Amino acid sequence: MGQLEQLLITAATPPAPSTPTWIQAGVIVAGTLAAFSAVFTALWTSRRSRLNTELQNERSRVNAEREELMRTLRWAAEQTAKEDESSRLVGVEVLDALSKRDDLHHDDQDLVAAVLVSLNLGEAEVYAEDQEFVVEEGGQ
Repeated sequence: MGQLEQLLITAATPPAPSTPTWIQAGVIVAGTLAAFSAVFTALWTSRRSRLNTELQNERSRVNAEREELMRTLRWAAEQTAKEDESSRLVGVEVLDALSKRDDLHHDDQDLVAAVLVSLNLGEAEVYAEDQEFVVEEGGQ
């Protein structure tokens, strides 16, 4: 076989079919979109997890602050129940200070006010005056 025959055989055999260009472009675009989707999903999941963690931490902090408030409220109420006049006045002052806290929820303010009003203070009388509690001696 000579060179001429080799050329004729090569020319007579059809070339291997190639993939159309539009299919190649589609595969490239689909792969790129899949990669972007995976990255977006990973970022979204990470952000959501971080936000959930922050929310849980905030709830824990608020619960701890409320527990501390309730302990202080209980202590102040116990002080007002003592026989000693100075302890009772300290308890009333602490309750008054608690009622003025900016971070105190409305329900908690109502609770502090109810404790102040329900206390048996003997000669001292407690009444609300523009969200401020006043102690008057002599039950006036």
